[in-house]
Amino acid sequence: MAIAAMPRPLGRPKVTAASGFSPSTVRPSDSRQLEAQLGEVVAAGRELAQCVNAQLVVPLGLLELLATHAAVPADLRPMLAVARDALSRTASQAQQFQTVVQHSA
Repeated sequence: MAIAAMPRPLGRPKVTAASGFSPSTVRPSDSRQLEAQLGEVVAAGRELAQCVNAQLVVPLGLLELLATHAAVPADLRPMLAVARDALSRTASQAQQFQTVVQHSA
């Protein structure tokens, strides 16, 4: 079983003149439209992060329970630890994303 490489930590996207946006090229009406669209994206991102966090609770809890259960064979315990750690990192990344989205609002 191959384990995927961890994605890099999330950060706030950078908008520069090289990306085609600068205060001098955006008209006020375009700016309002862009702000409205950004608000929708931020709301969708917030909702997605909350859903991901909520969906991770059950598998993480189950893996933690299995890791302490005596009936789990010793050769499976390392795999449980890897799966638990991967889900924990995913939960942390979802929380980081949620934080970035909240500060973007």
